[in-house]
Amino acid sequence: MKKTPRHAVLERLPGVLYKYAGVDGIRLDWIRDLIISSKIYFPSSREFNDPLDCRIPFDFSANSLKIETYWNQWCRENNIPRDERKKRIKSLVLKCQTDAGRKELTEGHFINMDAHGILSLTSEANNMQMWSYYAESHKGVVLAFSMKFENFLDLENILPVEVKYSHDFPVISFYDSNLSKLAETGTKAKSWEHEKEWRLVRIGKTGIQGLRPSMLIGIVFGLRTDRSIEDQIRVWSKLRKYPLTFGRIQHKPNCFDLEVISA
Repeated sequence: MKKTPRHAVLERLPGVLYKYAGVDGIRLDWIRDLIISSKIYFPSSREFNDPLDCRIPFDFSANSLKIETYWNQWCRENNIPRDERKKRIKSLVLKCQTDAGRKELTEGHFINMDAHGILSLTSEANNMQMWSYYAESHKGVVLAFSMKFENFLDLENILPVEVKYSHDFPVISFYDSNLSKLAETGTKAKSWEHEKEWRLVRIGKTGIQGLRPSMLIGIVFGLRTDRSIEDQIRVWSKLRKYPLTFGRIQHKPNCFDLEVISA
């Protein structure tokens, strides 16, 4: 069987990925929904704190054959009547040749990107900066997710993306496939490299997504997680069919590094 791009990425996924989360107000509500009902929120990229996230401009240079082939395929996918295609393709090719047209096409792609839900995860559960930024200054938790292949069998609309980091924008051809563009626009500034981010991209839809209950496998409490929060989370975990493991962050002796111990 020929491997799809999705299968190739799934094979490279770490065995476990983590989500840093606060526990204040509504955040605790969605942690409860995740633990009990296996539902989690996939936000749009426009909700992210990085204004350049998923906003990388395109390279429009290509030979005429590639450009016309791209727009011919676009017309087919968008059910443009056959007798209108030649005129439409000519108009779109001309649009690719002007600054105003390229800007319009790029903005249209950005709008399409906003329709994808993106769950940001990381390969580390003991990152000092991540606990400070995304887990309410160590008052929150880290959620551990199993990335086993079987957990994606019911999630055909989910594409894993490994985030890359660079000082410069990557060169992304406008005429590449949508999946290729989606993967490459997962490039972020080098200053974010400490996040070691992986993403689960929900194609064409944001909002609440159900996961396999076996996907959530553990919860790590922070250095400042309130005992009442910890107790509540443990109560919710007893309502699950699949048990969770619990960990706690502590600092290693005589240094600033963090480590996860059993809790």
